[in-house]
Amino acid sequence: PKELSYLRFADTQYGFATPPAKFFTVSFDEKANVRSVRMSPQVEPLPLQEALDIVLDLQNQWRRSGWELDEPEEFPAYDDTPVWHEALKNCSAQSTHWNAGKLYQLMVAIDCYEDNRYPDNKGYLVTISMGKYRE
Repeated sequence: PKELSYLRFADTQYGFATPPAKFFTVSFDEKANVRSVRMSPQVEPLPLQEALDIVLDLQNQWRRSGWELDEPEEFPAYDDTPVWHEALKNCSAQSTHWNAGKLYQLMVAIDCYEDNRYPDNKGYLVTISMGKYRE
């Protein structure tokens, strides 16, 4: 696409904004209400540190606006540590889940992207899925 998308979640308490994205989808329920949003807040696959920096910035925005990490012992927040770098390099990092009270929840993940045409050039894709809170 020639135009890029941004998510500016304008909730007065839980708001946040993403970097530009090429991939952005919105799903609707039978009454035409927004059911969920899914996006990759980047324009192309990124080097590991750049993808991680996007997620770290988003996590900081979520913390500041009151989002809480769901099951932090089992699914800890992404961090700029050797352990996380190794998990990402091995394509074995897990997603993390965040709750905004009992209103909204989201999932964020960093996944490996490999192109057979460029086997020595691994990239990373950030994915965010967001919808209403579910127990």
